[in-house]
Amino acid sequence: MPLLQSYGGYPVVSAKKMGLEDYYNKDGKEVAGMAWGGTKNPPGQGRGEAPLIVPNQNYFKNDPVGYNALVKLEASRHWMNENNYNPKFEITPEIQAWRKKNFENVGVAGQAYLNDDNALRQTIISRKIAGDRNIPNLSGGALSEVKAVNEKLLSAEEASKPTISQSIMSAMGMKLNKDYGSRPDGTSKNTGFLGELKLPDGRIATEYSTQSGAIKVDGKQIDFPTLVPSLSKDEVLLMQNEIIPNKKPIPEAIMQKAIEHAKMRLSQKLSPFK
Repeated sequence: MPLLQSYGGYPVVSAKKMGLEDYYNKDGKEVAGMAWGGTKNPPGQGRGEAPLIVPNQNYFKNDPVGYNALVKLEASRHWMNENNYNPKFEITPEIQAWRKKNFENVGVAGQAYLNDDNALRQTIISRKIAGDRNIPNLSGGALSEVKAVNEKLLSAEEASKPTISQSIMSAMGMKLNKDYGSRPDGTSKNTGFLGELKLPDGRIATEYSTQSGAIKVDGKQIDFPTLVPSLSKDEVLLMQNEIIPNKKPIPEAIMQKAIEHAKMRLSQKLSPFK
């Protein structure tokens, strides 16, 4: 079974590259991996940095199933946190019993799941997506929410990948000839991470570049796209139908996702653009 390199558009990065090998060898030796970065993690877990998945190098040796489960679990955690997703399914007596059994005597790590219903619901969704069999039976409503979150992850993952045509053309050393215009810095635009978005006036948007003091190279601000895979469907529609055609300010939530995506690309020595 091949190891996942990303899920939900969140890339997997080695502990060595992130400087976390020593932590995983010592204080974090029982930690299977983590969802690093994003806007909701504490500072010690990369808050404000690009959202990544960092597995423990000592776990899952010769266990691709466990490795991929960890990647899916952490990706779903990222998505729910970054999108302020609040599951609504009922916490049944069976779930309450499971909650007490698994989190009552595990110290600080279990307190959030004991005291915060939203955190409990989120971890159940993440574990279900990862294929964890050590969770209680879920109602139809809970399973619907699991499906909805995983569909968002799959859509984001698909949007982050090049199309078959782009892959073939790239392998052949070919470039797309379609002219999408130029970015503010003068470089040529391409199809972007979301493809062509038709605006109400018939024009096409693919990247919608901007700048921010949070994204600099060699001390200088650079252009980066706002149409990125981590946007929700509603956010894409808002950009497509309101923000871009009317040249309105980019909403803070969308700008933050674009900044995180640009940081993630730059951390991998890639252009912020596709």
